[in-house]
Amino acid sequence: MPAVASYLPRPLPLLLVLLYAAFCVPMAGIVLQYIPAGTDTAFLGIKQQYVARPWYLPAFYLHVFIAVLALPAGITQFFAVLRRRLPALHRWQGRIYVVSILAVGAPSGFAIGLVANGGVASRISFCGLALLWWYSSFRAVQEARRGSFDALLAAGCAEQPAPVAQARKDKKAPGSYQPKVETGIEGYCSGDFITDGENVDWMSNTRITFRIDSVRAGTIFGNTIVAGNLRPFQGTLTRKGAGWTFTAREPGDDPHDGAFTAYIDKEVLDGGWECFDNRVKFPKRRYELTRRTVRYDPKLMPDNSIREAFLYATRNGEKREEEEALVGEYFSDAVFRLNASTRTLQPSDLENLYKADLELLRNAIYARHGYSFRNPRMRTAFDHSVDWYVPVSADVTGELTPLERKNIALIKRYEQHAEKYYDSFGR
Repeated sequence: MPAVASYLPRPLPLLLVLLYAAFCVPMAGIVLQYIPAGTDTAFLGIKQQYVARPWYLPAFYLHVFIAVLALPAGITQFFAVLRRRLPALHRWQGRIYVVSILAVGAPSGFAIGLVANGGVASRISFCGLALLWWYSSFRAVQEARRGSFDALLAAGCAEQPAPVAQARKDKKAPGSYQPKVETGIEGYCSGDFITDGENVDWMSNTRITFRIDSVRAGTIFGNTIVAGNLRPFQGTLTRKGAGWTFTAREPGDDPHDGAFTAYIDKEVLDGGWECFDNRVKFPKRRYELTRRTVRYDPKLMPDNSIREAFLYATRNGEKREEEEALVGEYFSDAVFRLNASTRTLQPSDLENLYKADLELLRNAIYARHGYSFRNPRMRTAFDHSVDWYVPVSADVTGELTPLERKNIALIKRYEQHAEKYYDSFGR
């Protein structure tokens, strides 16, 4: 979860933490007085008419003791240092908080709220608070699994436009997720991420997708994905004519994080990017992206144009005697007639295919789901040659259909023993 310190004035987060800690001390004292558990200890002394009910004492003690887990686990979710340096601990504390609230804290609070002191109004208030607590935690889990941390926090803190997004650990950004359109710019834009500089190999260019999640009080939130690397960003947005300009920053905890300056409207997103670390191989890039609709279509197929890019990506430097050419792997014609997302493959379909054929057949499944390839060979082939391809996710495992899973398993068995088919192409 993003650090509160990223959104609030500097002295205020420390003050909030101190106030929270001061609140936890008396709470710890309250919990300790119920050890060992009794039927007339402290508050229970005025609830004797309900203690005999079989459900009341279990609900009461579960509610009391769960605070020992929920209070520290909850506040530490806002510590940016903990999230950066000990991400595994950060995630486990988040799980502890969510489970303690959803499974125990809120339900037990609702149960004892049914017999709260103060009459009907008091009982409605306590039960309503328990329901709100449960629902807000449940919605937080949904948004976290979707990867919308920034949009969640923006609703409460957007008036502090600090353009430093916090890194998400969740690598999934499923293509089935569509941001809610409120300003007209939310959604996906995709196109070439072009390397600036002289004598740059065209293979250094790759495809980038922006996902604009939300706009709140002049602050824009979203993600980019390039070469399998999903990164959040946050920045300030200013109206300009029919569109907007924005400057946005990635978190800074990845060597390839940087800052974007861009213009966006309902059709295009154009601008530049500069890496925070100018020692990387390509510290500056530019982009001219178009609005794209992200929708899974199992019928999509790569065509013959993918051959040249893959040949170039798999070049091995050998020369043919009869021409000045490099040698690379080649696809046979048969692979362009097979679709592993729409039909069950048989061994007879695969046994005569080359290694590159099988690799393309399998990876075309992932490409239909918007997988952003880390493999340079496949990334080059799809980024430069397949118009319908829009990378949106670093993990599409959960999006695969049963048919696709079955076909992938069969293809992998044949890939292990398949031969490579080389051909030449001019330099």
